[in-house]
Amino acid sequence: MEDYYIFKWCFAAVFVLLVIIRTYSRIRFDRRGPFSLHHLEDGLSLLIVRWILAVPLIFSMIGYVFLMDHFSWMYITLPRFIRGIGVSLGFGSICFLGIVHYYLGINFNSASSVKDNHALVTRGPYALVRHPMYLTFILLFIASFMITENWLMGLSGILIILSLMTLRLRYEEAKLIEEFGDQYRSYMEITGRFVPKLRRRRTTS
Repeated sequence: MEDYYIFKWCFAAVFVLLVIIRTYSRIRFDRRGPFSLHHLEDGLSLLIVRWILAVPLIFSMIGYVFLMDHFSWMYITLPRFIRGIGVSLGFGSICFLGIVHYYLGINFNSASSVKDNHALVTRGPYALVRHPMYLTFILLFIASFMITENWLMGLSGILIILSLMTLRLRYEEAKLIEEFGDQYRSYMEITGRFVPKLRRRRTTS
């Protein structure tokens, strides 16, 4: 029972920090409001997929917080040390998300369009990968599963991020190429999308 409350409070802390970081960034930089619907400029199909997947995510979160005893099928028993790793991963991912938002600053945009006076960010996490925020949210949902033992929460959250990575990312990068041209193409050559590139040394004969 003690573990139950410890991990529930850890999950709540991670979630609250996530909401604070995202709300602050959207109010200060995105100017779309923290609770607005996602944007049709991302495409109607993506909007539909995201809201379909949001239903089990919201359901699983409500079930975990308020009705855990009534939905035992949503849970997989994990060793305590695995859940502890999840707590570390969750708080670590939140810290990394804060760093990502710090480097984005006024360039943060919750839609895939390019803002006026948008600058290409290549410092901090963006010096290693082009899309660190997607990776961060994948890690956050993995951590959520490990902390709560709720497979539905982890799976539905990961599927939402994967839908963004497959349905939205090509359009997003096409807009960046259109905006920044060879500057972004050169940036693509030295950075991976989600994993840092191993730069091969050129050898001369």
